[in-house]
Amino acid sequence: MQSWLKKKPSFVDIAARILAEKIPNKNLVWDRFAAPQVEVRFIYRTRVFKMSFNKLLVLSVIFISGCYQDPQVQVLKTELDKSNQKIIELENRIDKIDKSIDENQKKYEFDKLISKINQFAFLTPGSDGYSTVSFDLGTLTVSLNDIKPYANGSKITLEFGNPLATTINGLNMTIDWGKVDEKGNAINENSKSKSITLNESLLPAKWTRVSIVLDSVPPSDLGFVRLHDVHHTGIKLSK
Repeated sequence: MQSWLKKKPSFVDIAARILAEKIPNKNLVWDRFAAPQVEVRFIYRTRVFKMSFNKLLVLSVIFISGCYQDPQVQVLKTELDKSNQKIIELENRIDKIDKSIDENQKKYEFDKLISKINQFAFLTPGSDGYSTVSFDLGTLTVSLNDIKPYANGSKITLEFGNPLATTINGLNMTIDWGKVDEKGNAINENSKSKSITLNESLLPAKWTRVSIVLDSVPPSDLGFVRLHDVHHTGIKLSK
């Protein structure tokens, strides 16, 4: 058999040598083309036996699993075991990171939702008391006091309470209105919405009544009024 190259043998070389050593006839010669990944050949005397690289590896692995104890193969197997262990450890770390990201994302979304809840005031006809709504200066109170038919819709009266020690001018907001289902939940798919700016000033420590027209939904169908995105455009302080 031809001598091996002095350079460090590749996995192809190791596999071919194993196969050659396992075939009893010592006249077997190992050779390979310039592209060993594609095809290898064995020269036995004057006949050439061609074999695909995949078949060569399969036969080599069979011989290895039997009784072959070549030190280079043992080193290769050890390195493969170490690599597999590293891959398992990396996968476990990735799973932990993914789980941590999911938990943090859920916590962020929950905190974001909680922070926005205070920026909405949900009012229903016939309900007592008032709701609070946060805006850029603090918190206002608001209640739905009156509903009347108006054109093809409704005209409502909202009462805003200003607990601050300053007059608030030009309060603007988005108002949604529409029907509710049998459980009292807003049917958002068919709801109406518009942005408004109040002409009335909200005096400090007082209630201010404001009339607003809601189109297309008569009092008999009006199930909710929702205020959000409340901002002010000016304030007035006492001297």
